[in-house]
Amino acid sequence: LDLETEPEKWRVVQATLDSHKPFRDFIYCTTGGNGSPMYVRASGKPLFDANGEFRGYRGTGTDVTAITCAQEALRESERSARSALDGIAGLVSVLAPNGELETANRQLLEYFGRSLEWLKNWGTNDAVHPEDLPRILALVKRGIGSGIPFNFELRLRRFDGEYRWFDNRGVPIRDDSGRIARWYSLLTDIEDRTRALAELEQMQS
Repeated sequence: LDLETEPEKWRVVQATLDSHKPFRDFIYCTTGGNGSPMYVRASGKPLFDANGEFRGYRGTGTDVTAITCAQEALRESERSARSALDGIAGLVSVLAPNGELETANRQLLEYFGRSLEWLKNWGTNDAVHPEDLPRILALVKRGIGSGIPFNFELRLRRFDGEYRWFDNRGVPIRDDSGRIARWYSLLTDIEDRTRALAELEQMQS
């Protein structure tokens, strides 16, 4: 059923067959006995006679419909989660239980103008203002270690080099056993508010 929708996949396997080479774990979609789509994982080994003449293939085919559908459902769930993450009006990151950055929404990547891999090293690059970094490293370490939601303010470097003040709120998400499965961090730009407060304090002074 996927001959026309995935022609490149079939072109590669056809070239393999034409050259009489072995193939492994080729997954294709066909029609099951009840008429519904069925996914099959096939592997084959070429056979040759005593004279070296090609005689055909010996192989196996395994019904992998259940696992293929489960994987597609997982991918759809991930796409939905990504869409929801990108729809949040703020800079959102998802951290592993140990505090390591796993992913971030589009707004956060656009703010820094850097890759996710670069952001994973936020503790050693210039993402956080140098004056704030020691304090922030200590606060994050304490929060991750205690498993208690944390909240603090810090300055983050925008893609154009300007540091702006942000409010950072970290919340742990726990699994059914009570263990922390991941952390969600929401960064909200408070630069304008911070400047206004500073001006107010100056006027009062």
